[in-house]
Amino acid sequence: MNPEFYEMVEVVLITYNRAGCLEKTLEQLLRSPIARCRLTVIDNASPDATPAVCAKYAKLFPDFVIRRNRFNVGISGNYLRALEAAEKEFAWFLCDDDHLDFTHFDEIVTAVTSRKFDIVFLGVPNHTVLPRGTEIRAQDLIRDRRFNYFYTASFIPCIIFRTANVTPEVVLSGYYKISTILSNLCYFVEAVRRNSLIYVCKNDFIFNQQDNVGYRPLHFVVGWINFANGLRKKPQDKPCATAMMHEMLGRSFYPQKIAQYTLFQKGFANQNTGHDAWRLAVESFKAGPIWFLKVLPFVIILLLPGFISRKLWQLAEKLVKAREGRQIKRPTNIEFAEGKDYRG
Repeated sequence: MNPEFYEMVEVVLITYNRAGCLEKTLEQLLRSPIARCRLTVIDNASPDATPAVCAKYAKLFPDFVIRRNRFNVGISGNYLRALEAAEKEFAWFLCDDDHLDFTHFDEIVTAVTSRKFDIVFLGVPNHTVLPRGTEIRAQDLIRDRRFNYFYTASFIPCIIFRTANVTPEVVLSGYYKISTILSNLCYFVEAVRRNSLIYVCKNDFIFNQQDNVGYRPLHFVVGWINFANGLRKKPQDKPCATAMMHEMLGRSFYPQKIAQYTLFQKGFANQNTGHDAWRLAVESFKAGPIWFLKVLPFVIILLLPGFISRKLWQLAEKLVKAREGRQIKRPTNIEFAEGKDYRG
């Protein structure tokens, strides 16, 4: 492995109130090829044993930095604190609950140490829809409707990025976008403006634990459309706004996910459904009539009695099992089901 990699890359681990998950992740990193990189933990004022876990592992890593927020600043706020803290030439942000596979790690090392690329996308099963093993410009990626540049980038751990492109405007825009929970996408809008050169790894490295989301799934959808609507205000960013809307509603995958979120949220959790229905309708209307009509069925479902959503879910389970021979995965996140909002 090229030793230059250790000096070029800073690993930043974002965490909040999951000391058990954090310890497992740190143990995994301790036995990984990136153990010699600087590891910075951004603790979002966790009330649990997170400080004790950090103190334990600070003695085991060669370059371990702990930054603890005075207050819980939310999931996007903690990401922005991490963005401000990263000091090395490249940064790799990780969460405290994802599994990493270092089998083909040489591919990452080669891409990063070449210094050719502003962004290296790491493969994520069932998430990354990008041209694997390819060098490509950001503007070419967003023009090709087969790919999901922004949706891939929304999963924070699957990117290694050049920190020199973190401008004051990128950080300030991120703070303005905190309510969307998508502050991390501001960097990728800037990458399109710069037409950054990107490398998409051919191998999978991150395995997303999708049950552990810290926000309402429909909050993510509403935030996504709101973020895209904000981009339309600047002519140079309109292509990004168009690409985001096509990624969210222009293909079959994500509308199916929205349907799943809608039926579960109304039928089983019954959490903030009226509020989310209103915001979904307003934001999609701002985006344009085509997008409004696409989300209208979901808005209607959110306004109907919950038993209708449960019946539709049961019908969907039967149809999928009959046609595809598989069971629909029902969301099981306790935080979501109990009605708690997004966390840090």
